[in-house]
Amino acid sequence: MSDQGKELKAIRREAELKGWRVERGKGYYKMWCPCGKHWKTVKLTPSNPNYTRNLLGQLRRATCWDKEGPR
Repeated sequence: MSDQGKELKAIRREAELKGWRVERGKGYYKMWCPCGKHWKTVKLTPSNPNYTRNLLGQLRRATCWDKEGPR
């Protein structure tokens, strides 16, 4: 598994620990925020080398990623 694949797996695991619902699609994962207002599609094999950094930035800016969720 590539470094980027490991980073994406860690992000999905962190999302589940934060109470996000994570479902696998064909070539992507879809993650729903515990508040029910936000969702994000995560590619399984992104071509952009900065994908994980950009993904975390989007999650922090546009969702409840940094808010405390159920544990």
